[in-house]
Parts: sequence; structure tokens; C-alpha cells
Amino acid sequence: MKIAVTILIGLAGFGLQIQSADGQGSLTPPGPPAAGMLTLSQVEPRTPVDATHTPGDNFAQYVISNSGSYYLTTNIFVSSGGFSAIYIVTNDVTLDLNGFSLLGASGAAYGINIESSCTNITVHDGLINGWSDDGVYCAGSDVTLDRVTISGGNVGIALAGTGRCVVRNSIVSRNTANGIYCSENNVTLDHLLVSSNNPGVYFSGVASGVIEDCTVNENVSEAVDCVSSTNITLQDLTISHNNGYGLVLQSCQYSTVSDCKINGNGNNEGIYLLGSSCLILGNSSSGNGIGFYVQGANNQIDGNHVIGNSPSGFGIWIDNAAGITNNIVIRNVVTGYGANDYSLGTAQIAGPIINSVASQIVTNSNPWANFGF
Repeated sequence: MKIAVTILIGLAGFGLQIQSADGQGSLTPPGPPAAGMLTLSQVEPRTPVDATHTPGDNFAQYVISNSGSYYLTTNIFVSSGGFSAIYIVTNDVTLDLNGFSLLGASGAAYGINIESSCTNITVHDGLINGWSDDGVYCAGSDVTLDRVTISGGNVGIALAGTGRCVVRNSIVSRNTANGIYCSENNVTLDHLLVSSNNPGVYFSGVASGVIEDCTVNENVSEAVDCVSSTNITLQDLTISHNNGYGLVLQSCQYSTVSDCKINGNGNNEGIYLLGSSCLILGNSSSGNGIGFYVQGANNQIDGNHVIGNSPSGFGIWIDNAAGITNNIVIRNVVTGYGANDYSLGTAQIAGPIINSVASQIVTNSNPWANFGF
């Protein structure tokens, strides 16, 4: 105790004072605690679509008439004749099928019906099956279908609006009519499997369309049929084992078919070109009755590889009828059709056909030559 007293006295001698600690503010709360929970619209800012609605308005189980985001909470089954599952009649809608299915019985109309005045619509992630009209009927524009499976109905997808629609990452199969029917401009079909429809893809009167990175196989008739369309790009397609033509361009102009693999389409043509001013570039055709059959003018057939399993057919055959002129045929390789590797008529522009080899070295150095053996 003597030491402690001495220290205190010494500190006091230097003028230091020891003060007691005061309180740091009132302990009385300013008011009741505020709510800390999020509202339901903040937690899930979307509208659920369920199966509790009775079909009535607009002949649909569920009508979307307000812009926003919607999602399925269960499968929706429609058994009433003439009714659809979902009818969209407004702009700016996202519909998440959420892994569920829109199921139609015999006589049910559309899985999804998109009104003609609608724009900016997205539908994704679900199954649409068994609809007597169309799985998806789209008369709107700026519509995206992503990661959907559409099967077992009449027409899988019908695009009949004014333009700018995208279908991607999806499966369209086992529809009794067209897998995809399109009369709409500026359409893109990307990364699709289109199988066992009649036909697979049908374009009619389309101005500007792209079909790329798709597999189109085992369809009852044509795989891809483009009629009276312009500026169509078909690239990186796998077209195989269809019961009709692989790819048809009928009355089409300014279109390109490139880097496609077309094989095993029976005794039918791999590519049937009845158009003009089109490019057929870098494709492979194998096991088709006729590799390429051309009945148009001013087309360029360049750098293709055609292998036949049907010597009675033709590799590259350009019809010799009047008006079928000025088709350019260069740098192609055709084998397996015997004497019918090439049949080019007399009114075309073609590189020489080389079919002789000396010491395993091609005897002609013409860079535009075609090869047949």
C-alpha cells in the first residue's frame, strides 16, 4: 500500500488529475424496432402460373395480359377442345417454364399462343407436348425460345409474325407436320435438334434467316425446305437419314449453304437447288442418291466433297434445260458415282475435271480444277 500511495502523490505533484468516466448517451431507445424482413415481391419478383385457372377468357387456361416475369409452379394439362395452355397478349414478358410441362390432349389448341401485337417475349426451360395445333404459335416479333422441348403435336413451332425471332438450344421432335414452320423475316435457328417431323424445317417467303449448328435427322420428308426466300444462311448443319431431300432451295436467291454435312438421305438429293445467285461452299455429301442437283442459274458450287453409294445417281448434276446457265463449278471432289461423278451440261462455267494420276501426283496444276475418281 505504501508504493501505491507514493505513485498517486507523485502524479498529483505533476498536476495530473484522475477523472471518473461519464455515460456515453441516453440508453432510452428512440422508437420501436423497424421491420427487417423483405416483402414477398422483393424475395420473388415474379408471378406464379399454376393449374388452378378454368379455361375461359381467350380460350386459354392462363392469359398473360401484364408485362413482367412469370414462372410455372406445376405441369399444366389442357383436355378441353380448342383451348390453349398460355396466351400472351402483352409486350415485355419472360415466361420461365421452370422445368415443368404444358401438356395437351387431342383437340387442345396451342401450348403457347403469342398475339400478333406482342414484342420482346422470352420463353425458356420446359417441355411442350401433344398440341393439336402448334406447340408454340408466335405471331409476335422479337421473340426468343430457349431450352425448350416441343414434341408430339401437329406443328412444333410456327413463326408467323413480322420478324426478329430466335429459337436456340432446343429439341423439336415427333410432330406430325412441320417441326418448325417459318414465314417470318430475320429469324435465327441455332443449336437445335429437329428430328422425326414432316418436314423438319420449312421456310416460306422469308427475307433474311439463319439456320446454324443444328442437327436435322430422321424426318419423314425433307430435312430443310426453303421456298421463295432470300438471303438465307445455312451453315454447320448435320442433315442425315431423312426420307426426303436433305436440303431444298426452291425459288430462292442470294442464299448460302456452307460447311454442312449431308448424308444418308436414301435415293434423294443431298442438296436440291432450284434457286439463283446462291453459294454452295465447302459442304460434304455422302450416301445420297444425287449429291447436288441444280436447276437454277448463276450459282457458285465451290470446294465441296461428294461421295456416293449409288453409282446409278449423280455426284453434281446441273440440268441442261433452257435458262439453267452460268453456274460456276470449281474445286470440288466427287467420287463413287462412276461416269456420273459430274453432269454439267454445256452452258455452265466449270474448272477442268481431273481424274488421272501419274506417280500419285495430279497432272494438272489448274487451281480451279474439279476432281473425280
